[in-house]
Amino acid sequence: MHRVASAIATWVVTSAVVLGAVRWVAGDAVAAVTRERYAHRAKLEAVLSTSPDRRPLIVWMGDSTLEIPAAATLPHLVERRLALRGPVDVRAVDGPGFDFYAHYFVLERVLALRPDLIVMTANLRLLVPNPDAPGWYNDLASALPPRELPRAARLPLAPARLSAARLALLQCLRASVCETLGLDLDAFRIWATGAWVRVAGPILGPEPAIALPKPRDVLRKFYDITLSADSALVEVLAATVGRAEAAGVPTVVYFAPMPLDLLAAAGLDDPGRWRRNAGVLRAATESAGGTFVDLHDALGAREVDAMAHYDATGARRLAERLTDVFVGVAAQGAAHGP
Repeated sequence: MHRVASAIATWVVTSAVVLGAVRWVAGDAVAAVTRERYAHRAKLEAVLSTSPDRRPLIVWMGDSTLEIPAAATLPHLVERRLALRGPVDVRAVDGPGFDFYAHYFVLERVLALRPDLIVMTANLRLLVPNPDAPGWYNDLASALPPRELPRAARLPLAPARLSAARLALLQCLRASVCETLGLDLDAFRIWATGAWVRVAGPILGPEPAIALPKPRDVLRKFYDITLSADSALVEVLAATVGRAEAAGVPTVVYFAPMPLDLLAAAGLDDPGRWRRNAGVLRAATESAGGTFVDLHDALGAREVDAMAHYDATGARRLAERLTDVFVGVAAQGAAHGP
């Protein structure tokens, strides 16, 4: 035990010395990188740190499809429709590529607000590990309560570049001093890598041009996906819904609209597979106690793009569908009592 304490003390002191040197060498640059790379932490804090001033409280959890179109996002449109029935508070915990690993990590913070309903977005292209930015939100694993670590360790963590040991280590970020050390040192790594590229670029010569992917290749990358009950993110989805329902919070998972017209034009449409994928998500959601809504074919041409972002018309149509669902879930909850 003495050796462990000595090792931890040595690491903290060494890291503090290194961080002091980093800030002396490139303090402003590193601070800017930290703000950019970990902007999601400040955003989540702003959303989750204040108690609701109205009830019921609905918390959405999802990716960038909850942020576009900016003038009338899906959560805001639903809030307006629900407000016609009475007071309501709607929060959105979202971000680009905010997948079910991130959902699972921050759920405890969401539950602390005692929401009346949680809504989760199941976007097909985010139901497989993101090859472009694996583990982008792994720092949020620090929000897992220690009691949750044994269950979390049994989930498929490797696709997110995590392990049980890393989950435990990330708990250090719960302490403000470790958070500062860890995030700033990582920002320095990012800054130093970029600085080296800027210095070495003229010496090594220009990088070869990278051809932009063809639209069909983009669609294949995002939607050529077959889900199963043991798919990593399907398991994490079920675990997340199960935790929310165990806390007594009704949870709705909706299968986000897909650009079926674009897929058909590219020769990639496969209605049978989409229905099977929906069946897998329904089974995972309902087995955990949640409510599943299949909206994968809810929008038509021009209402949803290749990235699964909606236009204003598509967002309005989805808001109509989901408002009715939420009212039904609320009525069902009231009928069963607290």
